[in-house]
Amino acid sequence: MSTFRVNIDFEYELYDSSWSFEGATFRKMCQELEWLYLFMGEDGTSLSSDVNYSQMYLDFVSDISKKQIDKVLLSRNAIPWWGNSFNDEEKKWNSKLTSFEISSKLGLLPAGSRIINSSQELDQYFQEGMVLKPPFEFSGRGFKKSKDGKVDFPVILEPWENRSLDFGIRYDYQTKNLSIIENFNDRKGQFRGGRLRPDLLDDLDQNILQKIVEEYRLLGITDSLQLDCYQTQRGIRYLVEANHRKTMGDFIKYMNSIEQFSTSSFLFLNKKDSTQFEKMNTRFIRLSPENNFFQCYAVEDLEQDLLESFLN
Repeated sequence: MSTFRVNIDFEYELYDSSWSFEGATFRKMCQELEWLYLFMGEDGTSLSSDVNYSQMYLDFVSDISKKQIDKVLLSRNAIPWWGNSFNDEEKKWNSKLTSFEISSKLGLLPAGSRIINSSQELDQYFQEGMVLKPPFEFSGRGFKKSKDGKVDFPVILEPWENRSLDFGIRYDYQTKNLSIIENFNDRKGQFRGGRLRPDLLDDLDQNILQKIVEEYRLLGITDSLQLDCYQTQRGIRYLVEANHRKTMGDFIKYMNSIEQFSTSSFLFLNKKDSTQFEKMNTRFIRLSPENNFFQCYAVEDLEQDLLESFLN
């Protein structure tokens, strides 16, 4: 029987010299989302975790997933599930520096975008309305709209654009299939949920997409890849970043494959917003454990006004 650990801290494991398997900050990050494996993991495998899930919750998940997944003691020897941190190539494949260089090569960058390598360059090029992006963070973490305070170099500088839509494209190199997940990102660019959007496929420039996935194929990727994109009044920006790992979009796609949730949208809300949301007259099923800080809800007929109230 194979045993897996949910290394949500994948990027830190790859890039952060302070990362440790036992580190309290990193463990807390993983504990919040280890329950994803109980839904998505392969039947008959085990989850390596130190979270005490109630039997009621385990039965709830099993009734939905129709799988039997055991929970065993936390072990650093378990197989990393979220991303393959044993492969040094992942550092290159997942870096925003790589996606920046590919975007530059293909002429896809917004005007004014550049890699900043020193405080002198930062003073020279930073302007109001721009954002600094650490090349090794994820889900909008570490974004700065000011040059004040501590800045680690290199850092990516680009304009902060008014987006009408954020979405991820999952490309499968074996089948050549595409799937699209709309991402509900808040005003800081951090993920707060999403929904499947197959209707967006017709809006994509297939020529651009094929050039991007070919660049990553030449770097050695042969399984699948997610490209984060967004839309503005001027059109679609392709390849904001790329993720060669599992994503929350994969969870949403998986849940939509279950008949009960085939038309659901999904929200990830903190404790304060969760309390407010559960008092509203909205049909939902909570999928995450009750004592989580962030709660995940499958929502039917999600109204746009309600969604925007949690993103602004």
